[in-house]
Amino acid sequence: MIKVTEQLPLYNILVLLCMLFAACHSVADESEDDTKLVTGDTYFPYISDRLPNGGWSQSIVKAIFNKMGMPIKIDSLPWSRGYQWAYEGVYFGTFPYVYNDQRGQEFLFSNPINTVPMRIFVAANSDIGDIDSLSGKLLCLPYGYNLDATSEQLFKKLKIVVNRAKDAAGCAGQVLKGWSDFGLTNGYFEDTELKARFGSVDSISILEQPFGEVSLHFIISRNIPDANTYMRKFNNALFELEISGEKALIDEHFLTLLSGK
Repeated sequence: MIKVTEQLPLYNILVLLCMLFAACHSVADESEDDTKLVTGDTYFPYISDRLPNGGWSQSIVKAIFNKMGMPIKIDSLPWSRGYQWAYEGVYFGTFPYVYNDQRGQEFLFSNPINTVPMRIFVAANSDIGDIDSLSGKLLCLPYGYNLDATSEQLFKKLKIVVNRAKDAAGCAGQVLKGWSDFGLTNGYFEDTELKARFGSVDSISILEQPFGEVSLHFIISRNIPDANTYMRKFNNALFELEISGEKALIDEHFLTLLSGK
């Protein structure tokens, strides 16, 4: 959980003041020449107005474009609208997205900018207590959501059957009604996000054993002129942040916030 102390050390106050100045300065410097990006309304902790710089993924994308020397303006829209407008070229790109085959036909995907730790959720009265007890069970996945190769191999081994629902909320409903035995959720979700998805934290149980990870990406529509060239530049800038240690510092900052230390 994120903790807020009543008194901040002088160093923290200076950091906050610098961040505030930078935010104000960036707004003042926005121009029509800025590259327009779009993201969704919320996806904690990757996109969130409760976290510094708009969230973990947004912080990384801003650092990457700064490394590329491209001033940007990021709009926040409902996910489906932002995706469609990015595909049509109204926006240069959007983030963060999990790869699936349909998206891969419409967009170029960057190297991973974040990973999502996946956790298994079941109804509170379920007898499922660990991954080994998933054998022969029904998993609900939203349409368009693909598992990574390692997860698919595990599910085949355990003879798990996949049900589909319109979205994550639909899968939550299936599990709570007993139509599916379990689903997958973001391991960083806190009570606020869990209540929004499940209605009540008391109605579900999230297994302690981590299930795996899913990568998140910045994506550019294949309709954008020179999309391949820009994606190469994006990946090169991301690589530079990684080898310089700058990305590790961003990751460490958010992990510290999420751990409440």
